[in-house]
Amino acid sequence: MTAALPASLPAAADESLCLPDAHALLQGFGKGAFTPSQVTDAYLARIARLDGRLHAYVLVLVEQARAQAAESDARWRAGTPRALEGLPVAIKDLIELEGHDTTAGSATRRGRPSTITATLARRLREAGAVILGKVHTAEFAFGSWGDNEHLGAPLNPWRLDEPHTPGGSSSGSGVAVAGRLAVAAIGTDTGGSVRIPAAFNGVVGLKTSFGRISGHGVVPLSPSLDTPGVLARSVPDAALVYQVLQGHDALDPRTWARPPALPVSGPLDDLSDLRLAALCDTDRQGIAPSMLAAYDDCLDRLRALGATVEPVVLEQPVHRFGDPTPMAAEAFALHGAVALDPASLMDRTVRQRVLGGDMPAADYLRHRETVAAQSVDYHRRMVGFDAFVLPTTQVPAVPLASIGRRTNASVLTRFANLFGLCGVALPSGYDESGLPLSLQICCAGYQEHVALRLAESLERATADARHYPEI
Repeated sequence: MTAALPASLPAAADESLCLPDAHALLQGFGKGAFTPSQVTDAYLARIARLDGRLHAYVLVLVEQARAQAAESDARWRAGTPRALEGLPVAIKDLIELEGHDTTAGSATRRGRPSTITATLARRLREAGAVILGKVHTAEFAFGSWGDNEHLGAPLNPWRLDEPHTPGGSSSGSGVAVAGRLAVAAIGTDTGGSVRIPAAFNGVVGLKTSFGRISGHGVVPLSPSLDTPGVLARSVPDAALVYQVLQGHDALDPRTWARPPALPVSGPLDDLSDLRLAALCDTDRQGIAPSMLAAYDDCLDRLRALGATVEPVVLEQPVHRFGDPTPMAAEAFALHGAVALDPASLMDRTVRQRVLGGDMPAADYLRHRETVAAQSVDYHRRMVGFDAFVLPTTQVPAVPLASIGRRTNASVLTRFANLFGLCGVALPSGYDESGLPLSLQICCAGYQEHVALRLAESLERATADARHYPEI
């Protein structure tokens, strides 16, 4: 399903305005170099030119975006800009916008307009963001490669000659940011669904702690694991959007009684106060050589910045953590009726995953107890470490046609959700064919400020090599 665009879009809009990141746009607005309306029109024109190929958007809100941009123009002229004033963003189609369908990537949910607006969408607007539209997701957010049988998969902009995986489940969010169809995008991460699209598309993905950002108005997959997050072109951009979204929400008890979010602090050019855990030899098995080479280079850069880096030996290899059973059981409780209906237009693989959660409550609780014990052991072994640094995925993006022969893309990410961690995925380099590689910095829950500091330090140290696909 491709988002329809009206013919009234400006054909001559300056797409160079789609190049700056969020902080550069805010600086340009403040200096009067360009206006939110000019930038919004540039993004809408780029979407009109490219989204027929990239397939990132489900819905493009042309007139609404222009009206929001005009409001931002006035605020900049009046000297009253808000934190995200005029920044063009996209939101994953799990997020409710009143009056518009929220398909959650499922053809079974078309034609059912939302009656509410999600808290995080409201906070974006209250901060001045321009919502360009809604972007694709794997069905019910239950897929790590980013494919979607009935609504179509977004295409990774790094390899348009041969369709490659965008990563899931926040597939459209990753493609929109990498393809410069939005300056930032909102995703959700239940087992890696922000970090994997960030990895495959060569952008930054912030996985927040459970309850840090409200899930009110976000279609759930696994309520005990779902965490909204941010995809952006830089770590500071992700931090900027995160600060607007995070915090207590009276409509979501998961946000209550959480420790306050702390600002990023500490020098970025001196990490001597930090001790980092790295993969041991056993955990390196199964990871592509190019991924490991880029990972090792980044570890050397962190050491050069003063950080102590030591391998950690866990109870079992990382890829064996992350029992998917609790997620599947909760997904069945929510979406089982659709999966059980043979007439429903449901992706075959997603149906199998959901039906795999049909189990007695006693079995579900036993799996949860196993995960809890693993989490205790993990945190015990991480005492004295400030973060665990590891590749985000075992391989870079792969051809879409090959995913049926591959294991799940989330084998290195799921443990973070089950163990209550937060983290940042960011580019670590490129493989021999030019595809982006990625690593993730995982910290204990509610330590986003530590993960963001480390990620920004590494981003600065590797900035000269970073680029985006030319399309």
